[in-house]
Amino acid sequence: MRLRVAALAAAVLLAACSTAPSTPPQSNIGSVPPEPTATAVPSATAADPTAVYALVATQVEAIRGLQPTTAVAPVLIDQATLTKNLTADFDRTNPPAAVAINERELIGLGLLPAGSSLRALVLDLQSGQVAGYYSPEEKQLFVVSRAGGIGPTQRLTYAHEFTHQLQDQHFDLNKLGLDATDQGDRSLARLALVEGDAVSAQTTWMTTELTADELGQVVKDSLDPAGLAALSRAPKILQETAFFPYNAGAAFVAGLISSGSYAAVNTAFANPPASTEQVIHPEKYATHEAPVEVKPASDLAKNLGSGWSDSRSGSGSTPAGWPRRMPPRLRQAGAAIGSCSSPARVARPRSPSRQRGTPPPTPPSSPRRPPVPWPATDWHR
Repeated sequence: MRLRVAALAAAVLLAACSTAPSTPPQSNIGSVPPEPTATAVPSATAADPTAVYALVATQVEAIRGLQPTTAVAPVLIDQATLTKNLTADFDRTNPPAAVAINERELIGLGLLPAGSSLRALVLDLQSGQVAGYYSPEEKQLFVVSRAGGIGPTQRLTYAHEFTHQLQDQHFDLNKLGLDATDQGDRSLARLALVEGDAVSAQTTWMTTELTADELGQVVKDSLDPAGLAALSRAPKILQETAFFPYNAGAAFVAGLISSGSYAAVNTAFANPPASTEQVIHPEKYATHEAPVEVKPASDLAKNLGSGWSDSRSGSGSTPAGWPRRMPPRLRQAGAAIGSCSSPARVARPRSPSRQRGTPPPTPPSSPRRPPVPWPATDWHR
């Protein structure tokens, strides 16, 4: 599953608000003046959106300390085009058989309602929440405008996605291995670095470049009834998986910046976190505590009998706030059931009638859009 770096309306706003400075400002994200003074924005007419994007890009370059090596022209798309793009990409990169396996497992674990469609649930959440995305493969950047035109929300989204463009051009996002089919937990951890960096830069830009009225418009747009309805319909597993890279990632990056400015973030791209445990517990990242790989016996499938096969994905720490219906090794709502320096790969037998395993918050979809939760390594039939 190809990952796409995305800006999620609710996730990005929540992460930004949680890291934005108060008055007087005390921020780990960057140097923010007590009284933001917004820069005059060129008129965003249909004939001249270029000036608006160029100004935002210049401001983000100064915040992030990086310069683009190649120009990428942002493309403004509407809701219908976004939904069409998301659907086509999901179907192109997710084999129906793989979706069916993971859908069956998530339902068996009680993480999806019986009879639900994983494809429909993911696309519903993505269509309602994605505000823009950047594709490292195609080198394309999209900004969503549901009402038409370029307003404060679109400028904020572009600040986020332009940061992804800078990351890709300086650190090559494709080298992070975000699409590794057997390293879901590692992929989510590295995605947290990518999204946390973008949230950090976007937050500093937002607090320095938007007026109070413009900030109000951003909040209003984030409260779009259709988007909130899609969010409320999404099962907890999809919500938590989608939000993790932004919320946990923002906190992780804030810690890096507080200890070494954005230079520490740049260094982290050369040595990205190896597990979600390292993101949730930054001291584990500092000491390079690696996940432990547990390999099932080579003849396990044969010993289990006919009809069993092996699917591979990583497993690691899971964020708090997950449903109580999860197995005991997962974090339950409001309480941590310990942290896992645990198996990067775990083999667990399952059958249609009784399934056992630990589904981590793994993405096959985003540094470019919300991740799809693929379960951990499981033996299934």
